[in-house]
Amino acid sequence: MNVTEELTRFVTNNNYENLTQESLLEAKKCFLDGIAVILAGSNHKAVRILREHVTQVGGEPQATIFGANTIKSSVVNSALINGTMSHIIDFDDTHRILGGHPTAVILPVVLALGEFTKASGKEILTAFVLGIEISCKIARGVNPYHYSSGYHVTSTVGIFGATVAAAKLLKLGDNELLYALGIAGSMSAGLKENFGTMTKPLHVGLAASHGITAAMLAQKGYTASKKILEGDMGFCNVLSRECQCDDIIKNLGNPWEIEDPGITRKKYPCCARTHSAIDGVLKIVNAKDVRYEDLEEIECATDRSAFKVLIHPNPRSELEAKFSMPFCLAIAFLEKDVFINHFSPAKTSDPVVVNVMKKVSHIPDDEIDAKGYENRLTAKVKLRLVNGIEFHEMVGEPEGDPRNPLPYEEIVQKFCRCAEGIIKERKTGAIIESISNLDYRENILDLIDDLV
Repeated sequence: MNVTEELTRFVTNNNYENLTQESLLEAKKCFLDGIAVILAGSNHKAVRILREHVTQVGGEPQATIFGANTIKSSVVNSALINGTMSHIIDFDDTHRILGGHPTAVILPVVLALGEFTKASGKEILTAFVLGIEISCKIARGVNPYHYSSGYHVTSTVGIFGATVAAAKLLKLGDNELLYALGIAGSMSAGLKENFGTMTKPLHVGLAASHGITAAMLAQKGYTASKKILEGDMGFCNVLSRECQCDDIIKNLGNPWEIEDPGITRKKYPCCARTHSAIDGVLKIVNAKDVRYEDLEEIECATDRSAFKVLIHPNPRSELEAKFSMPFCLAIAFLEKDVFINHFSPAKTSDPVVVNVMKKVSHIPDDEIDAKGYENRLTAKVKLRLVNGIEFHEMVGEPEGDPRNPLPYEEIVQKFCRCAEGIIKERKTGAIIESISNLDYRENILDLIDDLV
């Protein structure tokens, strides 16, 4: 089965005219949401370190690095830093089959190369949708084993989507794309052990930048295996013992992954595995008068795979707090909201927050396990008061899931909140309009100009 060749032909044979209106609408929402989280992450210490590194090693001013202290560097450096920014606060969208974050890897690629090549709006939308499609289709073949075995799928699988997006903008042919995917396969990396550190978002920046490098090398004639996915020692057979290669090429573009099962847009800036439980706590505290001094326990039940991701029950930093069920539920209980400002050293050491964290128990649930991989986000929440009264909530699809989507107005609101203090307020409307009319842009330079 020539899986890699089949994917290659699909990518080179499909253009803007093959996209559905629904896929285009979803792509534009991804752009708005994705740019929002890039801007919000631009002041983080990890990003400042990367900017210093890029300034030190140098690079031709080919593409913009967005957010605070905007600079230009090479397309590779731009994708590296914008990709890291897109994931640093863990506010970026997800896809339940991928088991990771599709936009965070692919958007930095199309922004960097789109600026460098002066691509049209139609070209970058096409590259983006195809990148999402290939990432998610490969995930169908290697998950759930690949996801549950400790690989950070956002980067290990996402690099193939990044390479496809880059190749599409560079107008690579079949043979060049085969080589580009082969190169990318040897650049695939990312381990969950680094969750809660600066290196987790670096995975995303590296996948985006390596995708561009792979496509550019292939364009120059660099060679690699032409069966990097299905080969005996290729990606699927090495990194997934239960690989189903036929699932990778089944139903390509029919429907597009970006529209079915669709993209989950985050309401909270923390690991997606906490979101259903956060929703459950918020439903209770917003409906009932539950006071801090009356709380006895918050019990949260999830499937067992959540424990391999939420690895910091006692967080020591704001990054670890994003992968801590006790911290996220304590904040939801106390603040009746979970947003960027709640993840700070002051909050992780706050005695009141720490005390509520001690009252949170996170337990595995056989019933949720039995629901399977696609329903792994389900959470059962129980709040018990000191007087014995209990409140219960079960959430299967958190707010933002395609089955429980955020209204467009909330995506716009999220963009405005994330851009506050970074983009001049008068420019936010122009950016939103630019993205909504991306199809009609001869090139994306106007959008880039509004973002600086």
